Amino acid sequence: MKQMKYLFYNRQSSITQNSVRQIEAFKKIAPITKTNLFSDVCSGSIAFKRRDSAIRLWDEATSCSTPIIIVVKSIDRLGRNLKDILSTVDDFTSKGISIMFLKEGFSTLNTDGKVNSFGKIILAVMGSIAEAERERIRERQAEGIDIAQLNGVYAENGKKRLGKIESKSKFLTKHKDIQVKLSQGLSYREIRTLTGKSLATITKVSKSVKMK
Repeated sequence: MKQMKYLFYNRQSSITQNSVRQIEAFKKIAPITKTNLFSDVCSGSIAFKRRDSAIRLWDEATSCSTPIIIVVKSIDRLGRNLKDILSTVDDFTSKGISIMFLKEGFSTLNTDGKVNSFGKIILAVMGSIAEAERERIRERQAEGIDIAQLNGVYAENGKKRLGKIESKSKFLTKHKDIQVKLSQGLSYREIRTLTGKSLATITKVSKSVKMK
């Protein structure tokens, strides 16, 4: 049996996020060195091929003559976009390089080098969950900004206001389209789809109208 070489990929969203657990999990597979650990500090929304350490990982893995297994803590470390995750896995698979996901407990290639069919199913399901979580995060951020704007903390351009509080009438004037849709009996989600505005804004308009 050929000796395998392990390369470890670690991604954390911010420099303050603790990566100790990821590193400790890696140590159970093989010793960690400066040459086999590749770490990125970036959002999971950034495409794998656009990350500095991920690029170096690709170059190292594809240029090595020894069979390679890339180890990551979980699927969402590769990203939170299903299309990008699957593309990344396919790229490595086409080079005969297996990716081992510790949390999910499977590798993309079997020991005989063939694609792990069960793993493909798990990858698609968990990748979808990671993508859905990313969308929830973005929606919560948008709702937070809308609430802050309503309270006069942020202006429409996203910059902080200097002590100026937006009046209720001015707020409602900006969102007449939502008022019209509410009067038509449309649901909040239908209004969000038609106007592109967040549920938080729609909810605030509805409450403000009822309080008039």
